[in-house]
Amino acid sequence: MLFAHLGLTLALLTGFAGPPPPDRLLSVFAGPPPPDRLLSVFAGPPPDRLLSARDLPAGYKVAENNQFGSVIDNLFDRAGTAGDRCRLPVEVPMPGTTPRHSVSAVFQNDARHSLDLETVTEILTAPGAKDARALAEAAIALPGRCPAFETPRFSIHLKPLPMPRAGDVSAAFPARFDMKAIGSDNTYVDVMFAEVAVAAKGDVSVTTILFGYSEKHDASLAEVTRRAVQLLG
Repeated sequence: MLFAHLGLTLALLTGFAGPPPPDRLLSVFAGPPPPDRLLSVFAGPPPDRLLSARDLPAGYKVAENNQFGSVIDNLFDRAGTAGDRCRLPVEVPMPGTTPRHSVSAVFQNDARHSLDLETVTEILTAPGAKDARALAEAAIALPGRCPAFETPRFSIHLKPLPMPRAGDVSAAFPARFDMKAIGSDNTYVDVMFAEVAVAAKGDVSVTTILFGYSEKHDASLAEVTRRAVQLLG
């Protein structure tokens, strides 16, 4: 049984004449950035520019792994080459894997019960100014392109989410994940909620993700994203 209903909201917070061409999402990255690309765009090591627990509400701590990584991954194409128009080419951190083209930080709250668990994920990539902006523009267009879509495990629903602009251009949207019962595409056994923001600042793309079982999260997506962009200098 479905526990809740949510839509997904994505807001265009800077002048944008319209959605990028349909194939723009698939061409955001012409190829993987050079191995040292992330290092060359920062004055210091990338980890110094990532969020820390002190940037988040009280109770959040660094997580050993991303408990919701496999769910969040349904919104993203790690390789950037799958050609799925309903997924953004962002490399989400997953347990047991080493990111090739991104650096990331994952935090979780001090939950007493499993259903109270919430995570904050930050992902930095450095594809260059043109592609960083294109990724944010693809995120602007995503809820309109894919307001609802199916994966083997989930029915996913997106809508635009108004949020103050962060960086040069940014977009935000919430996502509802309806988990399917085994062997059924029409029966649901759980529901989870994400809020996602993608911002471009110079050569860098910042993705922030709030995730949990509740539609309302302890952290503020706007504040987390603003702080993440601010740390880039």
